Amino acid sequence: MTTQLSHELGLLGNPIENLPAMTRTDKMQERIAEYGLRSIRGHVVYSSEEALEFYDSEGFKEVVLKPTYSSGSANVRICNDRDDLIETLNLLFHDVNRFGDQITELLVQEYISGEEYIVNTVSHKGIHRVTTVWKYNKIKTSEGAMVYDSCRTVNELDLGEAEMVEYAYQVADALGIQYGEVHGEYMIDDKGPVLIEVNCRPMGGNMPADFVDKISGQHETDSILDSYLKPERFEENLKRKYELYAHGTLKFFIVPSDMIARSSPMAEMSNRLKAYHSTSLSPNYGAKFFRKTKDVGTSDGTVFFVHEDAAELDKNLKFLRAVEKNAFSLILSEDETEVLEKDDEDT
Repeated sequence: MTTQLSHELGLLGNPIENLPAMTRTDKMQERIAEYGLRSIRGHVVYSSEEALEFYDSEGFKEVVLKPTYSSGSANVRICNDRDDLIETLNLLFHDVNRFGDQITELLVQEYISGEEYIVNTVSHKGIHRVTTVWKYNKIKTSEGAMVYDSCRTVNELDLGEAEMVEYAYQVADALGIQYGEVHGEYMIDDKGPVLIEVNCRPMGGNMPADFVDKISGQHETDSILDSYLKPERFEENLKRKYELYAHGTLKFFIVPSDMIARSSPMAEMSNRLKAYHSTSLSPNYGAKFFRKTKDVGTSDGTVFFVHEDAAELDKNLKFLRAVEKNAFSLILSEDETEVLEKDDEDT
């Protein structure tokens, strides 16, 4: 919508003819392939029969199924074999995407096994700079969905990660990005970096502004405004090397099954962790229904950590994972708020 408005009003923005490549997962892969960049093999299908024909012709084993237009990992599934693909196709073609539209087409893609990253960039007159890099940890469910466990900052880029950032700039060039933010997801495997998908927006996760400020010194919305309104500040930041002031982590909780919760004891426990910043959990829900986690939209809550010492983040994250695995009733409880005795020292 902003691209269309910018075009109609004659304002700074990205070329309207590039909208398909900026918004559809299939078109962006086609575009970067045209520019000679590494892309993921895939094909848009409109029926189960067409999907199976493509699967057989390419000799795939594992594949990824995803809507051509969605968000937040909704309806993204990994299929281990042909039988798994058939079952998943039947489910998805009777489902709706993140925006409530009936799924009538799916992208079948080669499965890439590697480490998954976020690269956030901002652009001015087609010049790009990286704002933050994050690394995902996801867990594959029994249904083949990839759900978020955690996401943490990459504070120092190794050789492969630096190569990924340069590749992200090339992706932005191929998509014709001139202004504003790009939130990109990438995979690094033994062949190097490859694009999963991008979206022309700030990073999500409902991150509090002061949480991001402590990490990078500037919220991404400020970086976007600089790219449009204060080019001198954009140029100044462009000359600086990539450097973050603190380590940040988001812990997403995974709901094991559909349930009704009345409270989250963890909302009161987590603030005793040394790296704790804030949480979206509530000590009192009344009686709220939570679905089994199958994408980012069905995660039941998030705890935000920030600390100058990465080891402290690791310690706190390990503790929450143990609670989630062994005592989930402390994350979501069917009882009213359970007030726990406060330790003399922080955990």
